[in-house]
Amino acid sequence: MQSTDLLIFFGIIVLIITVSLFSKSGSNSSINKKHNKPKYENKSPNLNTNTSSTYTSDEMFNNVVNFLQNEVVLRRGKTKNEKDYQDDLYQRMSVLTERYGYEVDYESTNNRHRVDFSIDDRIGIELKVHHGGTLVKKQLFNQITDYAKYYDMIIGLVLNKNDKDTNEELKNDIKSKLLEQNVISEDNYKIVVIDI
Repeated sequence: MQSTDLLIFFGIIVLIITVSLFSKSGSNSSINKKHNKPKYENKSPNLNTNTSSTYTSDEMFNNVVNFLQNEVVLRRGKTKNEKDYQDDLYQRMSVLTERYGYEVDYESTNNRHRVDFSIDDRIGIELKVHHGGTLVKKQLFNQITDYAKYYDMIIGLVLNKNDKDTNEELKNDIKSKLLEQNVISEDNYKIVVIDI
């Protein structure tokens, strides 16, 4: 009888582990996930003596832009949508907290506007996935214009899935429209385009 009881016990353990794994993967789906502005905490002991308050907005802006341009690599997925890429980027942004002590908010809200990422409530990041056409350019222009009221600086991050449009073309199209409208100073925004 004891061997039967032992088998039942191990069977229950395996079942519990299996169910917990499936429930975790289900909660990560973009349909079920609700973001309540989780914040990263700097858990690294004494690796970084700087706090985010020791950085000027310009220094923070340059640090974040350099991080996005040089260190962020996102994997392309056939079924991935914008929310999936946001989730991937949010995980990678913990580096900014560990390295510089920045507070990273996901889907931070100001009035009725919700920027994808907020760095110490000074820098807003809006992520768009470009499949072709002009929709992303128009959306990003409108959002940068709206968020300029709430953040010192804005970063428009475009993930380019279209092989026909080069990264420079996308960047220049958005920048020229922003310059024409003169809504935000050229020093206060940056368009970063990454191929995926």
